[in-house]
Order: sequence, then structure tokens, then C-alpha cells
Amino acid sequence: MRLDPRFLTHTTQGEHYTVSTIGTQFSGMIRSNPTAALIIEALKEDMTVDAIVDKLLAQYDVDRETAARDGRLVYTNVGDSMTPWIRQDRDLLIIERPKGRLKRYDVPLYRRDSGQYVLHRVLRVRRDDHVLCGDARTKCETGITDRHVIGVLTAVVRDGREIPVTDLRYRLYVHLWCDLFPLRVLLLKLRRRRRS
Repeated sequence: MRLDPRFLTHTTQGEHYTVSTIGTQFSGMIRSNPTAALIIEALKEDMTVDAIVDKLLAQYDVDRETAARDGRLVYTNVGDSMTPWIRQDRDLLIIERPKGRLKRYDVPLYRRDSGQYVLHRVLRVRRDDHVLCGDARTKCETGITDRHVIGVLTAVVRDGREIPVTDLRYRLYVHLWCDLFPLRVLLLKLRRRRRS
């Protein structure tokens, strides 16, 4: 993971700010508490979740298990696989540790065996793995197990407003978009044809 270099950070009078620059679709400023500031500054370089936890351990009097368990990740998404709901470089995503196994419609942040970080939606939970697909994709992925999962989306911050995954509009979107998967496939194929 890495902070998009088009975001600038600045600390003044003990306050840490992250500001978007030209070229990002997210416009605004984020004021961070000291813990979030430490994480944001660390993300100026390529970082794994474990490396971030190591930085937190060095800064605070906390054990590894607590730091890993109680962590909360806030970042902007790179890629268009979760459009139309998640807008690339515009929305902030809040990822937290999952409480138990993933459920249908959850949006986990997971790491593939290749090392690639992915944020896709669970369409089906199976005994040994999950069936996942990006909202803007038609091909499903299997073989993602609990060990791959880092966290799960709990809210999206859009234009300064936090929208939790329990929001009625979000739940309606999820049910329509996922329960009518064959219709989604058709709509996305028609959209791609129109663009070409």
C-alpha cells in the first residue's frame, strides 16, 4: 500500500493535514489525529499492514496483538473495479478488522498470494473460500480464504459525509447490483460496447 503522491501532508501547530492536489478527484482536506498521522506519513513509502503495525508498536505502549486487532485503515481506492459505488481517488474507505467470517455482500480488503491488494465484494461464502467480484466486473474470483483477508469495508466517506454499510441506500444498491448479477453482466457488456 502507498499514499497517492498527489496528496500532500503538512503539520502545523501540532495538527496534521492531508490535502489533495490537482489531478485527484477527491477534493478536500483531512485532519488526522496523531495515530492516523503516523500511518499516513508511513504510507509515503510502500508499506504492508505488518510494517504499519511495527511503526505503531515503536511509537505507542501497545502489544502487537492489540495493535493488529484494533487497527482501522482509512485510504482512497486505486482502480475502478468497485465503481459505481466507490469512486477512484475521490472516496475515502474505512476498513476495519472483520468480526468473524465474512458474510455475503461484505467488501473485504485482501491480499492475493501474488502480493496484490484487492477490494472486491463477497457474492458467496463457501466452506473453504469465498466467491468475490468487483462491482464493475463480470468475472468472479475464487480461492480467497480467511487467511487472505486484512479487513472489511465498514463505511465510505463521500464529499465529507460518512456513509456506513448499514445505510439503507447502500444496502438497496448492494441487493439490486448483486442479486441481479446476470443483468449486471449484460449492462456492463453493453456499456463496454458503447465505449469501443
